[in-house]
Amino acid sequence: MDEQFFRLGREINSAYKAAPTTDEIMPDGRTVPSSECTFRHIPTNDQPGVLACIDGGNDTILDTPSCVGTVNKLFCSAFRGRERLREHEVEPLKFLSLMRRTARGPKFDFFPYGDNQKLLPGDGMLDDAARELTGRDGKHRLHSLPRMLGEWLMAREAAMQLEGGSIIMDGSLSVRGETRRALARNVMGEAGRNNVVVCGLSKTTDLQMAGGRPLLDHINEKYGSKAASPWYVDIGQPPEDPKPGDYHTMVVKLHMLSTRLYRLDMDAIMYRKMGRGGAEAILGSLVANSSDATMPGYPYALLRADRFAKIHRDEATALTLHLQYMLDAGPRRAAMLNTQHDYLNRVTGG
Repeated sequence: MDEQFFRLGREINSAYKAAPTTDEIMPDGRTVPSSECTFRHIPTNDQPGVLACIDGGNDTILDTPSCVGTVNKLFCSAFRGRERLREHEVEPLKFLSLMRRTARGPKFDFFPYGDNQKLLPGDGMLDDAARELTGRDGKHRLHSLPRMLGEWLMAREAAMQLEGGSIIMDGSLSVRGETRRALARNVMGEAGRNNVVVCGLSKTTDLQMAGGRPLLDHINEKYGSKAASPWYVDIGQPPEDPKPGDYHTMVVKLHMLSTRLYRLDMDAIMYRKMGRGGAEAILGSLVANSSDATMPGYPYALLRADRFAKIHRDEATALTLHLQYMLDAGPRRAAMLNTQHDYLNRVTGG
């Protein structure tokens, strides 16, 4: 086995070294010359703006051939620098969802813990979004649709409460599916009318060079050791005539003690309106919120949103057991049909 691992490791190392590092970049279907990767320092922002950070979580608590039950959470965490701003936070939402598999496609029902129905997607929106996922590689994410759409609805709610500042979505603004893209465009448009800039910060990204090398690794190697302060790199030029939903992508390093880089997308229309100085003010606001010792270089507001939106394994297990007590014998047997792999793993020690 050691010989096989040695050969496998050697092949991976060879392929990585052979990948070109000075070729073109391929962000979201576009091609950008490496020469358009512009390195800049992030100026210090002594008066940081409001950051309203949105995150959501979900986990399956019942899985049968006919339906899937899911617990969902949506959370908004608002800060100005290190100061938490409760008045700018949208009320958190926790709800159960049931996705039934029918001959006409998936159907959803909601069971919210609270009364904030504005954050739950309507039937038409869900049906359209579900059809766009069916038959594609995202089909297995159908049960996550209520949470994914809910994040954008919470962002719209936050934009209505803010006057200026930024909404930071957890993840890229490269949204899949026309229904989700239309919702994102709508939210970004409403936010812009309130002078709020929508951004997306991604912990992971598949952006790469045309030769196959990960873009973040290339940028970190090229710029990482050459700066004594937080910095960013433009990936190409911002769109000159941006359309609703367009965004400008950067790679950012938000704290010098951090070894991590992040992809940051920023609404291109607002970028065009406020200019580079306004964009750098938002980056400075992120830097001002990214010095927590828990994870230096990552905004604490997003860290807090993730913490309270996360569905912990113990919570999901407890809800699963609680729900099973409510089921009759038929649904309980149906639930067991989809747990055979888990049972086999327990029997065989997997």
